[in-house]
Amino acid sequence: MREILTANGAGSELRLLLQDRHGVWGALGLLRCAGACPFGPDDLQRRPGSDRRSSPPCAAT
Repeated sequence: MREILTANGAGSELRLLLQDRHGVWGALGLLRCAGACPFGPDDLQRRPGSDRRSSPPCAAT
């Protein structure tokens, strides 16, 4: 999968699991184009759902 994304201009990726009290109900993948600033610790703090409706990031590359 990573090879396909890279070949199409994706650089950094951040993955999130979306969950509520019943469990996981979705996933969200955010991409940045190649050459852009990669996802880092500040992005993890500002992630969507930081109001506790999502879990911590699964992966940031």
